[in-house]
Amino acid sequence: MSDPVSLTDQALRQTDMARRSSTRRPIGEESAMARPSRKTSMHERRSSRAPLDQDALVEQPPIRSRSRRAPPTTYEEPPRAQRSSRSRGVVPDEPLERRARRSSRAQPLDEEAAEPRTRTRRPSRREDVYDDDMPRSRTDARREPRPSRREADVEEAPRRRRSSRVPETYDDDDKPRPQRASRGGEALSPPMDEPVRRARRASRSAAPVGNANGRPSSRAMAAPPAGMDDGEDDEDEFYDASANTRSAPATSQRPSSRATAAAAAAGIGAGAGAGAGVAAVSAKPKASSTRRHDSQLLASQAKSRSERVSKLTFADVTQSDAEMHEDIETARKALHLFLNSRMLDAYELIEGKSESRMYYAVGYAILSTIKAIMTYEHQDLGTAISHCKDSLHIANLLRKKSSAFASIGRFVRGAGPSVTWIASMTTLEKHAELVAAECSLLKAVLGIAYSGDLLGSLAEALHLRSAYGEYRSLLKYIEWEDKTNSRTSDEDFRSGVFLGSGCISLILGLLPSKVLKIMEVFGYEGSVKVGLDLLSRATGWSSEPNDRQPKRTIETEGIRSPICDMTMLCYHLVVSTFVPVPNVDIDFAEKVLDYHLQRYPEGVFFLYFHGRLYSTQALSAKAVECFKQARDVQEEYIQLKHICYWDMSLCNMSLNDWPEAYKCFTVLANENNWSKALYNYGRAAALYQTGDPSAQEEAKEIMERVPSMTQKIAGKSIPLEKFAARKARKMIEYGYLLLPAMELAYITHCYTTASPRALSRRSLPTVEREIARLEADSHAVADDLCLAHFLHGVILRNLAFPEKHVKYDREHRVVDVKAAAAKAEASFKYVAENGATCEYDHYMLYFCHYELGRLYISMGRYSEARAELNIVMGGKNLGDHGRKGKYSMQNMCVLRSHGALETLDHDLK
Repeated sequence: MSDPVSLTDQALRQTDMARRSSTRRPIGEESAMARPSRKTSMHERRSSRAPLDQDALVEQPPIRSRSRRAPPTTYEEPPRAQRSSRSRGVVPDEPLERRARRSSRAQPLDEEAAEPRTRTRRPSRREDVYDDDMPRSRTDARREPRPSRREADVEEAPRRRRSSRVPETYDDDDKPRPQRASRGGEALSPPMDEPVRRARRASRSAAPVGNANGRPSSRAMAAPPAGMDDGEDDEDEFYDASANTRSAPATSQRPSSRATAAAAAAGIGAGAGAGAGVAAVSAKPKASSTRRHDSQLLASQAKSRSERVSKLTFADVTQSDAEMHEDIETARKALHLFLNSRMLDAYELIEGKSESRMYYAVGYAILSTIKAIMTYEHQDLGTAISHCKDSLHIANLLRKKSSAFASIGRFVRGAGPSVTWIASMTTLEKHAELVAAECSLLKAVLGIAYSGDLLGSLAEALHLRSAYGEYRSLLKYIEWEDKTNSRTSDEDFRSGVFLGSGCISLILGLLPSKVLKIMEVFGYEGSVKVGLDLLSRATGWSSEPNDRQPKRTIETEGIRSPICDMTMLCYHLVVSTFVPVPNVDIDFAEKVLDYHLQRYPEGVFFLYFHGRLYSTQALSAKAVECFKQARDVQEEYIQLKHICYWDMSLCNMSLNDWPEAYKCFTVLANENNWSKALYNYGRAAALYQTGDPSAQEEAKEIMERVPSMTQKIAGKSIPLEKFAARKARKMIEYGYLLLPAMELAYITHCYTTASPRALSRRSLPTVEREIARLEADSHAVADDLCLAHFLHGVILRNLAFPEKHVKYDREHRVVDVKAAAAKAEASFKYVAENGATCEYDHYMLYFCHYELGRLYISMGRYSEARAELNIVMGGKNLGDHGRKGKYSMQNMCVLRSHGALETLDHDLK
């Protein structure tokens, strides 16, 4: 039995064939006379045309011809009902659904349409092919032909070319939007019947935007946004982040060429006046493709890239000073894009010439380094090291050549070139010296993380020493310029020297004094104050609270100045919350942050620092909102989202919001590879402390997998992971843990950033209940009792003496300071007396001496505080189990004690 659909299709085909045969015209005398048999001149062809009937032309405009070469021809058109199927766009093998749509859109027949009409068909410069997948404006133009040029002359209404027409669009309430008019004021879209318009709108809303390959369909690409002309560039349109509106950049006050270039690249409008900086984000959509950031693709290309770069000679990479400054401006654009959360755009901007141009190469290496640090994947680390080597090779080709003996001597001594030698260099050679020091420093840091063994770390430490010598020599040269008033270096060079020298001095200044004395023997010097001063000199910040703007504006600052400011923000807002360090100035950090939030309103880094500012001020709820905003502002680097999730988990733990902390740790455990052991332990600890029996069973199952997730860096275990593994093994052996989430909150330094309200109403009652329960239990172990008293003392100390930068309402701090301090001292002394009997948690004995020293500093008992802190710094074994004196989180305890001593000495001066 035949299919009914096949029979219907066969019947339709027979009908179409009959219509074709009925509408086929034989070539007659009229057609032969109309088509010239010889090649005629243009004048003869024009004179042979039939006279035009103006009224007929106005009523029935001619259609475009589908022939390229045929001259104008006058012929009798058959009635609309008798036209061939091809003239109506019907294909014999066309699907029935498409044919039904054509039939539904057919115009109703009338008596006038059934009569033959006379039209003048003119030749077309290009063939127009229409089908049902074409945009609406083009199909409408096919059904309602455009007037010829001669008719337009008669009507005296010139029309724009068809490519500039915009299809008519409608809102959800079936009301048409205002039609965009042509330059002459005439509407461009043809009228449409109401049923057809409703049917087309329904089909567009139901049809998918893209095809099976993920590309937008022709219908989706045909309709540009309302108010935007087809094919016109939209680069001059900006998006105001504060007003959520689009506007054109002002042209009344034109900034300098540097500011204009930066604004054009990063979507930044340079405001008038110092400090206005970047006030708007470009409306250009962010890059969505991650092909260029695929780790396997970049790793496979790194080897061939290194081979090509290694074959370069001086003639391949040399450039004039003007060309170098042009490259710096391009690198500046890439930096603005990167800081405005457009990472892939920045990556693509400098990738093209990164194999031959110095500043393109170093920018490419820095972006690869940032990606490697965020992912911490072995493959990404190797790719970043390869890119640093490539840029180092290009810089070495451009450096001023010295004798081999002098180079070896400098490497052995760890010293850089002399001031006289640097002064004799050209501008290009000075920048090459700086770039070589930068790449050596980056390669050494990445190599220590990549090698995984002690031998590789020692080899990279030698390169680190060489980079330190280079920076020290460049800094001496800048100081010599300032002293002798013979400055020839530009701000881009000076900001790079301040950045490298300031970071090295800052890092060395944070080391314990004993370690620093040993490093001074090898020529290393470090000071926190000197490092911060060098970083602030790059932009020209003042320590005065009322001076809210830097001395150097966006037009005059060096290319590395924003990175210097980010380093200072990291010290004041991140490092200071984990380690008590000197020279912390939260008000100064807030001033720097406000300046850059105006420049980069959608910058993920500065939005993150905004959350850190609130977290440092113990405003955890506001901090969580800022971290969410930073998390959602970009989609290109998921690792930046994970940093926000980590800080959100810390804020939730400071608020004792264990379910929310569990959610954040779960995201990190599933998506991030930085520390699977720590993330899963935090997830299990938060879940365990909720008190739900079923949740505690799930937490135990997670704890069992934690010891197998630890990893090593440079052959050494990560301290936080070792702590998590020990606590997990204790859970497996004993079957329970006492306040594991609150203990983790102390290790991650959450209580110094917790609000007094959360400490007094949530944390303190929980710990006091556990102390009462344990003291009533004769079988309570020493580990649990010491932990409960230790947390009790920490909470009371932070209630009695909050950090200077903590903001709170005095009504929330309902505590007697003297009584709280006395109870905290008693709890710490209990741990100091009984901590040696702990079987697992030996670290509490050392940390309680640190906390007792901090308490004595707040109480003004400085000699007793110094004695307690020196117990920790001494490194002696305080237990009686025959251990070697090592304990969990030992380096953290030593760094905190060293920071507390430095702070004490700084305050007493």
